[in-house]
Parts: sequence; C-alpha cells; structure tokens
Amino acid sequence: MKKLILLLFLTHSIVSAQVIANLDTNNILIGDHITFTIEGEIDKDSEWPIFTDSIGNLELLSASKIDSTPTENGWRLKQDFILTQWDSGFYHIPSISVGNEKTTAFVVTVNTINLEEDSEAKDIKGPLDAPLTFSEVLPYLLLVIIIGLLIYLLLRYLKREKPIEIITPKAEVVLPPFEIALTQLEELKIKKKWQNGEIKAYYSDLSEIVRTYIEDGLHTPAMEMLTDDIIDRLKARKIETAQLSILLNTADMAKFAKAQPTSAENELAITFAFEFIHQTKPQDNDE
Repeated sequence: MKKLILLLFLTHSIVSAQVIANLDTNNILIGDHITFTIEGEIDKDSEWPIFTDSIGNLELLSASKIDSTPTENGWRLKQDFILTQWDSGFYHIPSISVGNEKTTAFVVTVNTINLEEDSEAKDIKGPLDAPLTFSEVLPYLLLVIIIGLLIYLLLRYLKREKPIEIITPKAEVVLPPFEIALTQLEELKIKKKWQNGEIKAYYSDLSEIVRTYIEDGLHTPAMEMLTDDIIDRLKARKIETAQLSILLNTADMAKFAKAQPTSAENELAITFAFEFIHQTKPQDNDE
C-alpha cells in the first residue's frame, strides 16, 4: 500500500513576523506523539493562545508551562504542546493568531501499521542463557553449609558416649527382731483397741507380736506352738517365763474362750510384753 504524504510546508522554523510555530514531525503512526511549539515576541497588550483538549484535528495530551522572558517591548514567550491522533488520515493544524501575527498552518499525516511488510512468520526465540554470578549463588551456598553443619552437630550429639551411670544399691536396713517387736507394741498401744471394745483383736495382735519375736529373736518355734510348749522350750534355755506365761494364757482365753479380761489385765498384758522383750534382747544393743 502506497503512502500518500502531503507536505505543505517544511518542518523547519517558519517566521511570520515575530511569532514562530514548529513541529518536530508531520508524519507519524497512529497514537504516536507530536511536539508542537509556539514561540515569539508579543507586546504587553497581546494575548497568548490557550488550548483545552485539542489543536485543530489533533488531540492535546499535555501542555508545558509558558517560558517567559521580558523584553523592551513586552515578552518573549515559548510553549510546547504534545499532540496525537488515533485514526489514520490527514489532519490540519490551523494557523494560530498571536496578537496581530499568525503562525504557519500544518498538515500531519497519520499512518496505520503496514501488516503486509511484517506478514512473514518468524520463529520464536528461545530463552537466552545468562551465566550465573557468584552473588546469585552465594545465598544457596551458605544455606547448604548451614544445613550440613546442623546435620554434623546432630550426628555428633547422637553418637557421643553417654557416661555409664553406676547405680549403687542402697543397703537394706534390717532391724533386729527386738526393735521390730518394740515398735509394733508402741503402735498397738496407740491404737487403743481394747479401750474401744476390740478385746479379741487386741490380744490377737499382742500374741502375734510376742510369738514372732520369740521365733525370730530367740530362735525358738512359737507361731504354731501351744503356749505350754513355748514356755517349756524357753525354760529349758533358762529364760524367765512367769510374766510371759500370764500374757500368753490371757491372750488364749480372750481369743478362743471369749473371756473378757479386766482393764487392769489388758494394761498389764502389754506391760509384760515390753518387759519380756527388754529382758531377753541382746545386752550389747541395750539402749
């Protein structure tokens, strides 16, 4: 498609008396910008043209501030205007009146894009390979080093030898039979069973404490033995048994014959038990 270009005047500065109008080009594509400039000397009574949305058939995009310089007769002024057009064709910029002077008129040719000239299909260019720089690699390198260091420290922590903890078993304190018996008698005394009417339970506990002591402390069978047999065995060992005999026989009567000993007998029974243990315990452990 042949372009029709109409040039009425050259784009060089054209002097009309003291006012000049310039165009940076008069041949553009659709939507391109044109700079239209008006400059010249005017007297103090002349008015400078004002444009709002268009100059001729071209759309006004923006206007610069007026550059002013005082002269002997008035002012020397200059202003730039940015113009465009969105349709192809020939567009007229009329002469502009400034005081008694007029600028040159212009014709601007607006062209469409010639698709025939660019109709040949071209291959899409692949991405360009840009070499990596050290600054780009550095963050990833530091991350790898930090992760490696954390893994190393974790493995060292898991593989470190844990000190063998030697647990020394506490020696079990074994109380001698007489201490156990005396402690149990004190606890029985505190419970006050016979004072609460538990006569049979009181004598059962008292008899068991004494018989256990005889068996463990004096090494004489007593738990399943009759009272008379216990007394005979202890007498054979030259152990005083008068009080013990009263204690065990009173206990037998309360447990099996449902006898009801008096308060004095109940008190005396536990007293005999204390005295029997103190008399027969090892002398070197005497308190």
